[in-house]
Amino acid sequence: MKTKFLIVIILLTMGALLPMETTSFAFSSATLFTNNENPTVLSHNLVERQIGGGQSHQYSIELLADQFIYIDVQQLGVDITVSLFDSEGKLLIETNAPDLSYGAEPFYWVAEKTGNHKIVIKPAETGTKPGKYTIKLVELRTVKDDDFHFLDGQQKLAQAEKLRNQGTKQGLLDSIGFYNRAIEHWQIAGQKEREGVCLNLKAFVTYYLGDTTTAIKYFTEAAAIRPRGGGKAQSVNNLAIMYRLTGETTKALEYFTEALQLSHEIGDKQAEANILNGMGNLYDGFGNKQEALSCYNQALKLSRETGSRTDEATSLHNIGSIFSALGEADKAISFFTEALPIWDEANDFYNKLATLNQIGNTYMVIREFDKALDFYFKVVEIASEKGQNKDKGITLSQIGYVFLLEDKKEKSLEYLHQSLELCIKSKYKFGESITFNRLGMVYSLLNDDSKALEYYDKAYEIAKLMGDKKLECDILFRLSATYQKAGNLDLAITQIKKAIDLSEDLRSNFSSQQLKTFYFATANNYYQLYVDLLMNLHEKEPTKGYDAQALYVHELSRARTLLEVIKEGSVDIREGVDYNLVDQERKLNTSIINKTENLFRFLKKANYSEEERAKLEREIHQLDAELEQVQAKIRENSPRYSAIK
Repeated sequence: MKTKFLIVIILLTMGALLPMETTSFAFSSATLFTNNENPTVLSHNLVERQIGGGQSHQYSIELLADQFIYIDVQQLGVDITVSLFDSEGKLLIETNAPDLSYGAEPFYWVAEKTGNHKIVIKPAETGTKPGKYTIKLVELRTVKDDDFHFLDGQQKLAQAEKLRNQGTKQGLLDSIGFYNRAIEHWQIAGQKEREGVCLNLKAFVTYYLGDTTTAIKYFTEAAAIRPRGGGKAQSVNNLAIMYRLTGETTKALEYFTEALQLSHEIGDKQAEANILNGMGNLYDGFGNKQEALSCYNQALKLSRETGSRTDEATSLHNIGSIFSALGEADKAISFFTEALPIWDEANDFYNKLATLNQIGNTYMVIREFDKALDFYFKVVEIASEKGQNKDKGITLSQIGYVFLLEDKKEKSLEYLHQSLELCIKSKYKFGESITFNRLGMVYSLLNDDSKALEYYDKAYEIAKLMGDKKLECDILFRLSATYQKAGNLDLAITQIKKAIDLSEDLRSNFSSQQLKTFYFATANNYYQLYVDLLMNLHEKEPTKGYDAQALYVHELSRARTLLEVIKEGSVDIREGVDYNLVDQERKLNTSIINKTENLFRFLKKANYSEEERAKLEREIHQLDAELEQVQAKIRENSPRYSAIK
């Protein structure tokens, strides 16, 4: 199982973010080797070959009883399994640790009896695309006492993995002792790379036992001793994920960047795509959607180059989420719809739920409620079948919200209370906060302000604990409006000022004018409520100058975005910018025009293909996204634009 980034979405987060890597070993199996292929004689000369899914390569070597053998196998774009068979065709050992497409797969053994042995190399997964590997005989000699550290290290690691794969708490706890003993053997044998593998796996176990701090310690130790390459990139990437989970975004970004560089150095495009999706999740999490979109588009390009369909679906979903958040529903649904059949191909119901839910979210935003409910109920049905309480819980909250928007308050309460019960049961804090917030909205509309404030306070407490500033803004706005209804204007003003400060802080992170304008449009609601509150105070105390404050806030709200548009339009922001960026912008504009003209001509045909039409539309959407990124970079690199910001 490849270590991947699961989708992070705006209204729905599906499951754990850190899947475990899998290490597989087999000892003394009854499996017999029956292939009659003429094997290559293994030697001290380095051999480089290409192998793909369904293929296997055989190597032969004569071993005497009590001879020690060390074979160095390096994976150069394909995850492989190494198996050893004795002269009778009996499987002695099979290794694949860890699950990487780039990195070492060392192999150690002591022969029990004399005879011709065979080493079989094959991809770990049958559908693997072709990749290269190298194989070389490093040592072949009479066994020494210290050599058993190699075998014992390998064996203890295998026992640890067997316990971890039980999937029980006790199994995880017991595995740690075997990892520690394996580490001791590797340290004596001087095998830093294998020691790093064990530390990395022990970190995963520690994380799943709930100790993130110790997991970070082990991942840090693993990253420090693993040689530069795929293994080190994996541990560094795991550190980035850990720091993202703990909210230390600066450290997370540093480690993501390092992991990306390490993966790029060895040409591991699939790892690059995974890391870029993780970086996009990070940027999206703290509101920088322009950088998130840039990462997701790069990931999409790389995943298509490598042919990794699940990575492609992840990128498509993430891009759709950004466009959905920006209010570009058609683009969002197009990307989501393209991802769905890939999840079906992969039999990945988990991420299919996420994409179905996001399509429902997008239809809800554009007020096509019947379509939204269709997709939400599909999610509830699948989640119920699979026993996914968290996913079912947050989707029930979405259904309750749709009924609220349709002014069906009692039905809304019914689904929201069902949602809250499941979110609390599954310890899904984001779902709890969202649902508490929506319950507050319903009770506010039912004029039960006391109960509304109670639910809003619970929602805000959780959102603040999670550091979700966007959700905090929304809850503060609703708290302010409810305090206004209850006649507590001072508290209402305190809450709305907090919401405005937070929203401006979010907006200041963006370089794209479209993103800034979108977020300011949301904040306009906050400014309008602030104006209303000030005028309420003016009515109560006409001599205090609240009317003048209200006028100032109103004018600030009306002029803020317009001022930035005027500033940008009044100068040539391309002056002083790298010619390659300007040329790229020109070429993208030309490509969009040409593709659009092709689409119009295509649609004039009497019998056009819907598949070809969808392909052209996807290409245009992709070019649009790339153009937005280039224009954002032009703004960022423009000396004149910087001078007026």
